[in-house]
Amino acid sequence: MKYIITILVFCFLGSYCMAQGEGSNFALGVIVPDLKGDLEETNRERLEAKTIQLVNNSGEAVVGYSNDFALYATMTLDELQVAEGGMQRVTVANVELSFHVKQMSSGIVFSSMTKRVRGSGSTDAQAIRNAISHISSSDKEFRDFLSSAKGKIRKFYSDNCSSIMNAASVLEANHEYVQTISMLFSVPVGASCYQTAQSKVLKLYAKYKSDLCTGLITYAKSEIAMGNFQDALMALNNIEPASGCADEAQSLIAEIERKNDKYQQQAYTLEAQRQKALEAIAYSYYSKKSRVRR
Repeated sequence: MKYIITILVFCFLGSYCMAQGEGSNFALGVIVPDLKGDLEETNRERLEAKTIQLVNNSGEAVVGYSNDFALYATMTLDELQVAEGGMQRVTVANVELSFHVKQMSSGIVFSSMTKRVRGSGSTDAQAIRNAISHISSSDKEFRDFLSSAKGKIRKFYSDNCSSIMNAASVLEANHEYVQTISMLFSVPVGASCYQTAQSKVLKLYAKYKSDLCTGLITYAKSEIAMGNFQDALMALNNIEPASGCADEAQSLIAEIERKNDKYQQQAYTLEAQRQKALEAIAYSYYSKKSRVRR
């Protein structure tokens, strides 16, 4: 039952991923590892916020966790200088920021850049914070860095399409549908096997949902018994029309409509439902990996 509830939560996350992905076909997770030395956690959080802002403002990508790629951001404190005199002590911080676009599963680095910035403040933390703020949210060098990474990733997938599709077939044969969908969902637009991967993903998704069919019916029945009609409908709407339990699902939907008109079946298109759920599966798979690597 816990597993079924988790699947339903993924649907909400899928909607979030869709909203984040509008206007761009390239999503990057953002990972900022714990900082070492005298750098405080608040500085890590500020670097993470600045990196997210840079990605989303670049026009080249958006922040999202629905594929195998992540932008790693790190910060090194090169030097702290203290200027005494006058009414107030002033600290000057020289900071080096490094960005790397990686494939999480293999550790392959597709593109890297380093940027040095300087900031000042009355304390060390304020000086570092000020240095981070000096990076323009529309930094051209950063935009070019992401554009280069996208091109290299597309080329990588085009050059390795055959091995990627073969690996997906092996996973499919072992009924590893979540991992297979996640792998193929990472194939970027522009790669030579993109259309083939998308076609395969839709077939895998049907198999995946077929496996979930019995569990979803059981969950829906329990929610109906408790009067949670909206949750029951959400579960039933995730059952493929061609699946073995589709007729039973329609009967349960009719039962809900009879019991409470307020929660009549919503008119979602099947294609929109599929896309949301597919992104949710990939989001869950890669966001877990990104947390492990932090």
